[in-house]
Amino acid sequence: MNFTKLTEFLDNLENRFGIPGGDLIVNKDGKTVYRHSFGYSDKERTRRVQGNEIYRIYSCSKVILCTGIMKLITEDKLGLYDNLSDYILEFSHMQVRNGDGLKTADNLIKIIDLLQMAAGFTYDCGHPAIVDYRNSTDGKADTLGTVKAMAKMPLEFEPGTAYRYSLCHDILGGVIEVVTGKKLGQFMKESFFIPLGMNETDYKYTFGSEDRYFWRSNYNNETKTTTFIPKDVNWFELGSEYESGGAGIITTVDDYIKFSQMLCDGGVTKEGKRLIAFEGIDLMRKTINENQSAFTMTDYKYALGVRTHVSNEHNFSKSSLYEFGWDGAFGAYTEIDIEKGIAVYFGCGTSGINALVHPDMRNLIHEALETE
Repeated sequence: MNFTKLTEFLDNLENRFGIPGGDLIVNKDGKTVYRHSFGYSDKERTRRVQGNEIYRIYSCSKVILCTGIMKLITEDKLGLYDNLSDYILEFSHMQVRNGDGLKTADNLIKIIDLLQMAAGFTYDCGHPAIVDYRNSTDGKADTLGTVKAMAKMPLEFEPGTAYRYSLCHDILGGVIEVVTGKKLGQFMKESFFIPLGMNETDYKYTFGSEDRYFWRSNYNNETKTTTFIPKDVNWFELGSEYESGGAGIITTVDDYIKFSQMLCDGGVTKEGKRLIAFEGIDLMRKTINENQSAFTMTDYKYALGVRTHVSNEHNFSKSSLYEFGWDGAFGAYTEIDIEKGIAVYFGCGTSGINALVHPDMRNLIHEALETE
């Protein structure tokens, strides 16, 4: 193994793409073979990245959420093709856009539609239905109540007929609460976080000191400038009691890699305790949304809440077929390559860099692992 090129790549990310800092960990066959932190975690650039920073990971939360759904499916507590309205009645009669107007949707939303971002929702966190519910609860807006309010949002297309990145996985968070009778965060703690020793992972910032917070920033590739975001700004915190299944998790690199490694190991902890059947993981990475007209990464498709490598047609990725994972709005990235025994997590706090950084970083990781 030779990680020289990868380290040079990471150390040059601020010069190339304005990324103040980050932290990459690579596991091979269950062991950490590479860890590199670079840059600074605060906007004043006084705190070097130490490896114990606390990140808002945004959509990297989706991998965890969908693993929870697949756990319930493989335990026969939920059906992949069940109707959403069987669990949350408010979604029984959805409205869908029809030209300049609306009509009642012909198709019911199914659980698989939510997993595959095929239900027809948007990512409008400021929709009047959401805002009105939050105001009616004096800002508390718990998860299930907020999800029920989302049923008032018109769909952009008939469920099961297309792909649109949206609030689908937040709605699945509400499904988990109905099926289990527990708050989303409590279910995740009991099912994954506690068994994996993810003691610094939650849907709220309830742990760690303030100086461990990793500041978020936006990178503008046109102007080549980076601007920092105030700590109290979070577009996906829809209420003080809301836990966002799609974008709400706060964690560390050391914690998240435990989750990625569990997936890479087929659903078991390092102690051998099974948390989810391998069938659930395999379905998650191989059940493709065939209605996508395009996807953000060449030779990849969207499956059940994850991108998955489905073709070598363009020789875009050096990973195995059905390598899977996802990323977050502010640069977080996870990759699970079961066939090669590789688990990766990248902690970052900069938006606008995913397409610029992740593909090259992924290929450099695989090159390093294959170099004598």
